[in-house]
Amino acid sequence: MERNIEMMLSSNSALYLSTLLAAALFFLMVAIREVKKEHYEGFMYFPLALFFGAVHGFVLWYLPIDSPMATVMARFTVWNWAIYILAPALIMLFIVLGIFNFLRIDTRSAMVKIFFGLTLLCYMFMLGMDWAPDVKGIITLLYCWAWFEVEIGMAT
Repeated sequence: MERNIEMMLSSNSALYLSTLLAAALFFLMVAIREVKKEHYEGFMYFPLALFFGAVHGFVLWYLPIDSPMATVMARFTVWNWAIYILAPALIMLFIVLGIFNFLRIDTRSAMVKIFFGLTLLCYMFMLGMDWAPDVKGIITLLYCWAWFEVEIGMAT
């Protein structure tokens, strides 16, 4: 467990990729939520999500050879991407937005978000270290779906 977390935290490329993906997911969620509430300024967030997603793809495509993430992504699969890039982005989103909700004194949604973030962290890097990559990837995709449901559902 320590080796994987240490590799991701010591690699600037992993942090850049996860942060760019988190920004793309955040702006996509805000755009969907605003359009769903019939606030048409939400359409301004779609280009931001597209921009951060495109930069994420560019950085992923041109990873430096000496980067620790380059060895992981050399055998690029959707599951590796979901485990090493999407899962940390979702963990960041859940925990940071949960802390933000605590500061807004919205404890119910804060507890839900922090719970989801910590359980995903536990599944990916503690309990599920020996699980098959496809199982971990499917769990990550389910948590991504749950993040959109929690964020959009609590806003309405």
